[in-house]
Amino acid sequence: MADPQLELGRLLMTRAVATDVDTIQVMECVGRHLRGDYGDTPPEDCRLNVLAIREGCGRVMSNYQLPDGSRLWISTDGIGTPDHHTLAMRPSDY
Repeated sequence: MADPQLELGRLLMTRAVATDVDTIQVMECVGRHLRGDYGDTPPEDCRLNVLAIREGCGRVMSNYQLPDGSRLWISTDGIGTPDHHTLAMRPSDY
């Protein structure tokens, strides 16, 4: 049986991402996040991501290194609620 798919919800980004990161890079990372490719996220957190999707509640986090060496985090919060959303942020935005 295939893993359940993650739903995007509303896509948001912090001001730092909107001004400093190419939109194509953001969307590539969001696509990876939705496909279950969590980038450099530690294995235990990847397992928690899969569990959150299966259970239909919680949060899914991904961590990607961009070509310039900086980091981009993608977080889908509120899974299983009508107002769930996906946020693209820099680690310093957290």
